Amino acid sequence: MARRALADHALARADAELDDAYRGVRVKTGKGAVHAHTVARILRDAGCSEAVQIAGLLHDLIEDTDRTESQVRRRFGANVANLVAAVTEDDTIPDYGKRKRALRAQIAAGGPHAIDIALADKVATLTHALDAGTRVPRRQLAHYEATIALAPGAAHPALGVTAAELLADVAAREAAAVAD
Repeated sequence: MARRALADHALARADAELDDAYRGVRVKTGKGAVHAHTVARILRDAGCSEAVQIAGLLHDLIEDTDRTESQVRRRFGANVANLVAAVTEDDTIPDYGKRKRALRAQIAAGGPHAIDIALADKVATLTHALDAGTRVPRRQLAHYEATIALAPGAAHPALGVTAAELLADVAAREAAAVAD
């Protein structure tokens, strides 16, 4: 029981950190804190540990806000910081394709839990795109497909199945839109 209370406390601290970090930050519709909460919920529902849920909650923090990996490490420990870093794009790579390939290699190197977070991110993003009717550019769909191909190395590969189903739905919708 004490362990669960500690985990709940850690999730509450991460939630507070998330809210503080995104305060005043402009993000695209479907991104930011709302998206982060969705990713963490998907990870929880998949049976991921609290540390993975926390990393999922914080997964875009370094990309979207002024928070750094060292701040995440100091506040949430090496395990969470390493997972967040594994799913954080290197914004010094200007070319989209090269940046996304580097990100996927980084995710794979980050291990099964990093892959879980990346897949949960895709599930959340694709679900939002379907629900909101948001267009998804072809190159982004290709990146999602390549990310989903990492699913066999995930701790919870069923996340990849869900992401693949959603990707197929979005791709079909995009193809129908082009045909109209």
